[in-house]
Amino acid sequence: MDTWVGSMNNLNPNPVNGYKSEALNAILAELKTLIAAQSRIGMLQRSAMALGELCGVDVRHEHPDLFWKENVGIIDTMRHVFRTSDKSFTPVEVRSAMKEMGFEFGGYTNFMATIHSNLKRLIEQGQVERLDPKHYRRRR
Repeated sequence: MDTWVGSMNNLNPNPVNGYKSEALNAILAELKTLIAAQSRIGMLQRSAMALGELCGVDVRHEHPDLFWKENVGIIDTMRHVFRTSDKSFTPVEVRSAMKEMGFEFGGYTNFMATIHSNLKRLIEQGQVERLDPKHYRRRR
């Protein structure tokens, strides 16, 4: 056991903190990879829907397992809109993206006010940033 501890001490002056730091860096790198993959998935989903429309195929209906589930709440749907794109959105564009994803607006009397309220929450949570009075994007 003393040999193992001695060899570990040669790797880093504070091996426990060093291992924690390495683990944290690995996790953060993996998260960055997954976020990039989510953005790519969103782009591919939009492309598949556009091509499906040109081909007369409802790809969301034919392949529901490959698309966002409609029974998710508004704030999670908005998070998904921002996570799957690198572009900035106006609130109206957020609404359009949510509609494309199949979000149901039926239970809301003033949906744009709800979008604005949730954009404010996402900014407060550090998930979205406001670029100018009309444009928002995922916080990087």
